[in-house]
Amino acid sequence: MTKEDLEKVKDLQQEYLFLYPKWRYGQAFFNALYELFPNIADSIRGSNIDPFYRDDNVEKCIKYLEDRNEQRD
Repeated sequence: MTKEDLEKVKDLQQEYLFLYPKWRYGQAFFNALYELFPNIADSIRGSNIDPFYRDDNVEKCIKYLEDRNEQRD
């Protein structure tokens, strides 16, 4: 996932938080990731970096996605 891709996820997350104010931060991030990159979202679902139920995992997830991109370069 490129930095541009990650920015798209973050932008969509912000849209979701505006449209669905009852959604949690991590829930909105995961749903945005799933909307744009379902295979990547499925690969982290239920893992120790899955942010859906744990907002504190968002940063861990972002780090994983950034590191994943660096490994491909």
